[in-house]
Amino acid sequence: DVFDAGTGRPLRHLPLADGQRPRVARFLPDGKRLAVGSSDWNTAAVFTLFDLANGKVVSSREFQGKGQTFVIDFTPDGRRVIVEDRFNRVFMWDMTAAREVWEAGSARVAPVVGHGDERVPAPPLPGVRLTRRRRRL
Repeated sequence: DVFDAGTGRPLRHLPLADGQRPRVARFLPDGKRLAVGSSDWNTAAVFTLFDLANGKVVSSREFQGKGQTFVIDFTPDGRRVIVEDRFNRVFMWDMTAAREVWEAGSARVAPVVGHGDERVPAPPLPGVRLTRRRRRL
């Protein structure tokens, strides 16, 4: 649901797909759309772009994975989505082209200090590795 920040009054109910719970949500810069990444906390995640004027879905895409699957981020315009298939791969999906445009396998995915609990792709550079404490390169 979207609420008025000043009054707490509900403005719009934006339903998610059955079994999905929101994980990341952000207003797009135009202020007219809301992007939501949700997950069933199992093998399915959904990216949904809502029109705030009428509450309708502008675009939506479901992603299936082998493990827990999450929408972890998206571009400010809502055109590209970063999806994590936990412990398997991270990939970027282009909503306009309806295709995957980038992927990193699990061997290239590692937590980076300073980014909270997020998992981000580590560069595939020969000879570069994290220390045993994973605090420095």
